[in-house]
Amino acid sequence: FDQWIFPVDNITDDEGMGRNDVENELYIFAAKLAEMLCSELEKNDAAMLCLGDISIYSTFSYIAERVVSKGYRAEWCPGVTSFCAAASVSRTPLASGNRPFVVIPWGAEDMELLLKLNCTKVIMKAGAHSGELLKKLDELGLSDKAAAVENCGLSGEMILRKDEIADNCGYFTVFIVEGNDA
Repeated sequence: FDQWIFPVDNITDDEGMGRNDVENELYIFAAKLAEMLCSELEKNDAAMLCLGDISIYSTFSYIAERVVSKGYRAEWCPGVTSFCAAASVSRTPLASGNRPFVVIPWGAEDMELLLKLNCTKVIMKAGAHSGELLKKLDELGLSDKAAAVENCGLSGEMILRKDEIADNCGYFTVFIVEGNDA
């Protein structure tokens, strides 16, 4: 079954690959996986499991698009988003009353502006860049309001606060920064 598994822990921006290179690798893998899935669908029904929800930063959308283009049907079944699970285990409310929250992928355009918003921030895809993120949060006076949940729902799950967060967290790490008035 190894051909069905994308080695997320082996590809990071720190290995000389830029974000676009990593995303291209993932897209190429998704295309291969879609072809393998279509071959299986010629004979059987099939299902694809994924961590989190298939509509939030998931490879599933690339695969489903290709499978559907080959004439097969793709069902979309909701899951529990990693940031909702992380908020729950860290006991951090994401939104209440009329307060919004925002989900920010690491490297988003206007990252600093988004971090300054007076709302709860969920930062995803920042594991390998946690040191940079912590430095930025410290500069903005937000590091005391930050939590990181690594491997939420998996073995090795850790709930970390400011001084416990490593400079290089794992791929499955979600950061939650409470709003300024929290």
